[in-house]
Amino acid sequence: MAAVIRGLDDLPRVKLRNGARFTRHLFGTAEAGPLRNAMVVTVMAASPDTQLAGPRLRQRQVGYRVARRETEQREYETRGDAQMNMSKWLMIAAVAAAMPAVASAQGLPTQKVLTIDVAQTIAQEAMASCRASGYKVTVTVVDGANVLKAFLRDDGAPAITVEIGRLKANTAMAFGRPSGPPANAQPGQPLPPPILPSMTNAAGGVPIKVGDDLIGAVSVSGAPGGDKDAACVNAALAKVADKLK
Repeated sequence: MAAVIRGLDDLPRVKLRNGARFTRHLFGTAEAGPLRNAMVVTVMAASPDTQLAGPRLRQRQVGYRVARRETEQREYETRGDAQMNMSKWLMIAAVAAAMPAVASAQGLPTQKVLTIDVAQTIAQEAMASCRASGYKVTVTVVDGANVLKAFLRDDGAPAITVEIGRLKANTAMAFGRPSGPPANAQPGQPLPPPILPSMTNAAGGVPIKVGDDLIGAVSVSGAPGGDKDAACVNAALAKVADKLK
């Protein structure tokens, strides 16, 4: 039986069969059948049959259509939720649209790089300094990625200077400081082996920096002593100091 019940006050007026009287009710929601998803009132009624030993209780589900004002209230709340969700998505879209503009205003990060012109100038100045002292050397210049940027091997420089010069450049790039013996090395004692096979404890490799930024390294190998190799490097860097700013 379907009936329209607008409130608890309407429950006692629901007509029950066989003269049963209304006793109590329970609210619930129908899960199947024609009243699926409709609100359901379970009415507990006592049978008027006095021949029974005791009152017989029976249940009857009375489905009712939700009153218009209740339906409108739910629709209003649904519209409110939808509008709130729409406002939230519009806000997110506005923020996302503004992010490229902010990034554009800030610009991409700038980075100093070792140009080929500066690298070649450093190599030539280091070679010239060593030649002035009568040394036949190899000069190696690498960029910030430790990739070979400039290379000069003087006539008569030993072939081994090519490999040693690369090891010196690797060490300067790895530590951001000049290559050379460890600070705790004892005078007159053999130098300990380098940390990695691709490095060396010999002097002559110097980092190339712009401020605190490491943009490369330069090494010299072939002079009679690592200190003399380093002297040629430092002389070359002094020549291009105005370009490393």
